Amino acid sequence: MVEESYFSHLDSRSEFGKKLLEQLKFQNSKIFEIRQGFTAKYGDAKLKCLWPPKGPLRKAENDRSLILKLEIAGRDFLFMGDLPSKIEKKLPPVTTQVLKVGHHGSRYSSSDKFLKSTQPFLCVVSVGKINTYGHPNHEALKRMRDAHCTILRTDTLGDITIEL
Repeated sequence: MVEESYFSHLDSRSEFGKKLLEQLKFQNSKIFEIRQGFTAKYGDAKLKCLWPPKGPLRKAENDRSLILKLEIAGRDFLFMGDLPSKIEKKLPPVTTQVLKVGHHGSRYSSSDKFLKSTQPFLCVVSVGKINTYGHPNHEALKRMRDAHCTILRTDTLGDITIEL
């Protein structure tokens, strides 16, 4: 059961939005539209929303991705959604130990500058084994290796679990 759901936007007119809202309402899930500055605490865990900023949303779907930072048990995780590198530079300064790589490791994710500023030691690439987009992109993987990031990929390893 999903107790709480967070979105930067959810188009209730789209087929996907209709079905998702129907399922969440069926489960009595609390639905929140959040933006930069939102924080929540769950026991020892703290969740912060870093993107999108307050105000009107950008037109491009990926530019509206939620970017979340989770701090728990002395560790921090940065979840990049599908945000492209052109928007990475607009994020507030942040460092992280574990980076869930944006946009499945696409060519336009995880720029050199972004990886240098965030300083992750572990990069997790969530990507299907067979995908028509060719993710993860070899250039993005090279940038992660050049940043001395250990790379874990779901297409080669399956489910990835990080125990604290």
